[in-house]
Amino acid sequence: MKKYLYKNKWRLILALVVGALGAISVVAMAYIIQLLVTAIISGDAKQMVNVGIISAVYVLIDSYMDYAVEIVNERLTQAVILDIRQYVLKGISHLTVKGFYQEPDEYYMNLLTNDMDVVDEEYLKELLSMYNDIWTFVLGLASSLILSPFFSLIMILMSLAPIVLPQAARKEVSKAQEGYLGRLKEGLQGFLTLKIYQGFAGYLSILNQRGQQIADAKVENTRRQRGVYAISYGLREFVNIFSWVVGGFFVIAGQLEFATFFAVKQLVAYVAYPIQGFSASYTGLVAARFNCDKIMAFIETTHKEDLSLGSAQKVQSLVLSNVSLEKNGTLILDSINLKFEMGKKYLIVGESGSGKTSLLRTILGM
Repeated sequence: MKKYLYKNKWRLILALVVGALGAISVVAMAYIIQLLVTAIISGDAKQMVNVGIISAVYVLIDSYMDYAVEIVNERLTQAVILDIRQYVLKGISHLTVKGFYQEPDEYYMNLLTNDMDVVDEEYLKELLSMYNDIWTFVLGLASSLILSPFFSLIMILMSLAPIVLPQAARKEVSKAQEGYLGRLKEGLQGFLTLKIYQGFAGYLSILNQRGQQIADAKVENTRRQRGVYAISYGLREFVNIFSWVVGGFFVIAGQLEFATFFAVKQLVAYVAYPIQGFSASYTGLVAARFNCDKIMAFIETTHKEDLSLGSAQKVQSLVLSNVSLEKNGTLILDSINLKFEMGKKYLIVGESGSGKTSLLRTILGM
């Protein structure tokens, strides 16, 4: 994956810079809240107007930064996905005929559709999202410690409760989708046969079973991922509620100004939320890693030099000497003797079922 990110290094650099600026924009909200609370407590209408203008400008900037982060990340993601898809297609073209038919057609379809979508939505975009969260975490932590070190440490410790990270079932989902695509393709290709012999009832039953396997795999995958999210959500709510309690004691004791309490509470949220969100994001990355590794392995395997067809140009003739083929107890080819020479054209004729395709498949080693 590093290869494809580096290939789009200028888009990557732009995404990293814009992501950092977006985090600064997010964290600045805490200081806007501090200014607003201070203006309200002061009772100064003029100060309130000035703070209101500053807040309006901030909202415009923050809204644009949120938009910019999403657009820049999307452009980088799609550029990387486009490169990976092109390498996969090129890899398919590198396969020998025998190599191609070692996998069913649905394998390649799944590779270019479902697996690619997972890498897009659940791997690359999740990585960029985690990068943005890290910036928010660092800036929020530094700012909160500057404003109120002791209160900030208490809030941060509350947000560091351990979280269980279950493994996701992405592999099962991918396999189930391949099985469904295979049966679907068979039905579409054999539509006339199914219609003539009234075989749709049995076929639809098989297709429904495959569909149920996809549904079950996706439910299990979602159950595990949402379980992590539920734990994270509960801990976030815990931190949110008890921060009011702890902060209230600090304000009552005169150890924390009211406006500063609001600012620190907001900043701690930028520390706590990424901590809780990292676990769910990590689980998603682990799940999507299967699809990513599957695509990368295919590209690496199919782009080796020994898979190219260049060496075939050195063959001057191909000889079949006394070749026979038997399949399921039936003799298909019987003592075939043929010679094919480079540069000449040959026409193989025969009735349907006489073994023409079997002869070609035998020559190809299939």
